[in-house]
Amino acid sequence: MKDVFTLDGVLMGIPIAIWTYLFGNFDMLIQFMLIMFVVDFVSGMIASKVTPETKITSKKWFTGLWKKGLMMLVVLVATWLAKFYPDVTIFDHDIRHVTIVYVIGLEIVSFFENVKRGGGHVPQFLRDIAQTMVRDKNDKVG
Repeated sequence: MKDVFTLDGVLMGIPIAIWTYLFGNFDMLIQFMLIMFVVDFVSGMIASKVTPETKITSKKWFTGLWKKGLMMLVVLVATWLAKFYPDVTIFDHDIRHVTIVYVIGLEIVSFFENVKRGGGHVPQFLRDIAQTMVRDKNDKVG
């Protein structure tokens, strides 16, 4: 009979358990947010290579990583606020959900800026959708 607890399984299970405890389920929102972190980061590096006046420096690279880390902390706090205040909803969604959608929107806007900086074009309707995701109730989209 095969062992239920293997070293590989335990080494994989512990970080997954910690992640789930801290950030909630590894749902599609979290997955999309992490994908957009990578897409934005890579597109920023590509845009810097294509644009001669901007250079990739280790300072810029680490600053980008720190910003993404700070956004993860915002999601962490929102996850725990949603646990403590499960009845608080925004647009019929809990605090965690809305916060992650906001972070995804920021990443998409940044990605579109990188595409433009790299010489590409993003259709206006996609830019409008991204701006709607990050719009505060007091902000004006324009």
